[in-house]
Amino acid sequence: MSHRHSRWSYVLRLAAFATILASVLAVAPSPAAAAVSLRFASWDPANITDQYIKPCAAKLGFNVTTEYIANTGTVSSYATKMSTEFAAGTAPDFFYGLEVDTLLWGREGFLLDQVPLRQQLNAPVSNVLPEDLWWADGHANTKLWGQSIASETVYIFYNKNTFKKAGVALPPTDIAHAWTWDQFVNVAKQLTVDRNGKHPGQAGFDAGHIVRYGLEADNQWYDILPFVYGNGGALYDSTYKHFMLNQPAAEDAIQKWADLINVDHVAPSTAATATSGVGLTLSSGNVAMWIVGNWETYFEQQASNSSAFKPTFPVGIGVLPVMKTYKTMDLGGNIVVNAKTAHPKEAMQMATCIAQNSSSLWQDGLWLPTVVNQYSGAAFAAWANTPWHPANYRSVAVAPLLQPSKYVVEQPNVQVTQFGPAWNNYIGPAIDTVMSGHQTAAQAMSSIATEVNNLFATN
Repeated sequence: MSHRHSRWSYVLRLAAFATILASVLAVAPSPAAAAVSLRFASWDPANITDQYIKPCAAKLGFNVTTEYIANTGTVSSYATKMSTEFAAGTAPDFFYGLEVDTLLWGREGFLLDQVPLRQQLNAPVSNVLPEDLWWADGHANTKLWGQSIASETVYIFYNKNTFKKAGVALPPTDIAHAWTWDQFVNVAKQLTVDRNGKHPGQAGFDAGHIVRYGLEADNQWYDILPFVYGNGGALYDSTYKHFMLNQPAAEDAIQKWADLINVDHVAPSTAATATSGVGLTLSSGNVAMWIVGNWETYFEQQASNSSAFKPTFPVGIGVLPVMKTYKTMDLGGNIVVNAKTAHPKEAMQMATCIAQNSSSLWQDGLWLPTVVNQYSGAAFAAWANTPWHPANYRSVAVAPLLQPSKYVVEQPNVQVTQFGPAWNNYIGPAIDTVMSGHQTAAQAMSSIATEVNNLFATN
């Protein structure tokens, strides 16, 4: 057999084998493609994250491993761990973005711009509440680092039994009838009582021995800033680079907040809370009202050491008081995607799925949705008509979210990379000196203006 004939026979045999193989493959089942594996990290424990990670992973056919990282300490342990993983190239595929670090992480190149993938996946930002979008540069709408995992508005929580015992009318539940600031202070005085049964302003009132306070006044930015903006003030100017709490309207609001403790005597000082010997809480009845975020809908009605609905007292909610205009805050961490993930599309699919599939956390009052289509009709009723949600929940907690430009102060973390250091190192401690009575608001805000301006200038 010639070499040429032998080569041609080989070619024919190879062609015949290819034909047989093709026919076998045509009828034989294809092996299942390996499921994509993703890592997710959060500071919420598994009993929370499993409620949305597991259903979304099952729906999309992914294997998702969840890593719990505690978010504790003056320097966040979560931030420290994430910084280590960024440096090592081992960061998760998608994860919670810390409020004070998200913009910084994005600008340092660690976070994926979500806009192109959202367009590809038909997950438009038009279905997201605008205050829950974490744009790279203000609201230029060019690069998007993340979407809040939940909306959390701020309003009044109160103990109905305490109000009933004091014979005081309950807080208003719609913005149109919100208390003025003076009305709010007067109600708080009626609820505050010393060991002799006297109220602030009455002859013989003993401010050193108060047995029930009208409210708790915390030094939290989400408590104070709604009143700053509602009084016509601001934290920063329109460029986000200049400190504005040292202006008269802002100083007046901060001073009024501190006066609740030192002048009106309707709220405990930090020292009084620490040394009271009794629980200064809504559940104890020693505090009548608390201005705090929506998450307390869950925590004030949760059975101890379980997730069961078993409130220890009847929880009521009301809208915030008004200085000049009504303002509240919408706050919350966000879901971000690792810029270097090997699976950007799949990580983004998980992130967008979570926004639509966290109903169990909406139903028990821990979270509010971040997507517009969950606030009307049957979708709203499915999660909001539960025992966890007090009466008038829609008018108190939800209504401001649906008119954000009118009622919502956007959380500063969305606009200013250095807000965390500015608040923790300068603004918060300065406000502490006002709330302790050691300085006026004007003195305290003036004393930190240069340092905060230097931080904001780097935005």
